[in-house]
Amino acid sequence: MVSKSNMKIISVFALFITIAACDDKQDPVQVFDGGSGGIVTYSSDIQPLLETHCLSCHSASVSGADRNGAPLDVNFDTYDETYALADKSNQRIQSGTMPPSGPLSDQEKEMFQEWIEDGKLEHAPVIQSIEGGSNEFAGYQSWPIIENSYYPASPSILDGAHQGNDPGFTRQVYANVQKEGDRFRPGSIFVMETFSSVNGVKEYSASGGVFAMVKRNDSFNPEGNGWEWFELDPKTLSIIERGGAAMMDGACNSCHREAINQPEGIDMVFNNPE
Repeated sequence: MVSKSNMKIISVFALFITIAACDDKQDPVQVFDGGSGGIVTYSSDIQPLLETHCLSCHSASVSGADRNGAPLDVNFDTYDETYALADKSNQRIQSGTMPPSGPLSDQEKEMFQEWIEDGKLEHAPVIQSIEGGSNEFAGYQSWPIIENSYYPASPSILDGAHQGNDPGFTRQVYANVQKEGDRFRPGSIFVMETFSSVNGVKEYSASGGVFAMVKRNDSFNPEGNGWEWFELDPKTLSIIERGGAAMMDGACNSCHREAINQPEGIDMVFNNPE
């Protein structure tokens, strides 16, 4: 029997296939916007369940006898912690041995099971297509800012890239992403602005003021972990240039490959200092 959420996933994949068939060069993309859309997600469904039934014991803020025997390394304060423990936790939930105060309701058990089957999403995916425009990047300045990098640039490996060796420029990175272990999920997007500030107004670098990276599937740019690179027009967000391994004569792949050698760098993405 197919659950309602799985039916919705089937519909999503059907839409994906339909759009992809229209133009082999235009990949539909999953953008994680925070809405649940009927799919069980951590932020909308699982986090509230954990707050109700689990965090009274399984939280780093709880210690000693108040933990009621909960192991010190088993906490559900964050999505990453919950993701890592999800399968083992589900076994205990479905068997009724957790929580110790009494089993969850059948509806709650089914919801946790569906969350795992849906891919243990933090937020819900929404399909968008960039065909004929730059819809992937629309409204990116409302996304969380994960980096404000000043001179000297961080990481130092940037050197001249993104004006990293020019004290007059700032790099600001916006992120609409979702991690899965040490990788980012397809549809994850980073947008970097490189600009100077003149009387409080951004003046974008003439040699590339807005660049973006979008995670595709594994078959796209395998040398670059599936990332597609973009140079965008700062005013219109129209695409100036895009590509995989050949983008910027291979410089995007080559530079970002060094991220794994940097502290906290993962999946072609450098650590982002606040």
